[in-house]
Amino acid sequence: MKVKCTTCNGTKELEVNYEDSTEYGDFFTLKEFIDMCECGGFIDYDGHGNYATAEQCTNINISPSHVMKKIHLTEFTHVMWYNR
Repeated sequence: MKVKCTTCNGTKELEVNYEDSTEYGDFFTLKEFIDMCECGGFIDYDGHGNYATAEQCTNINISPSHVMKKIHLTEFTHVMWYNR
């Protein structure tokens, strides 16, 4: 499925694959994840995340450095975070 997403380079279509959330990882709202990145709670070295909806994860990665550079996507409502 293709989803139109707004990035720092404008709007583009991304190929998105959805899968059910796993038992592994920590599930956050996008706002919670952004707040934790901004206060230093997550850095890139800590792990990686994937954008998600309330019920499913996507194949699109999100990193704390994207949040800090304000280049994260806003089309998704949640993040599944995987610690190292």
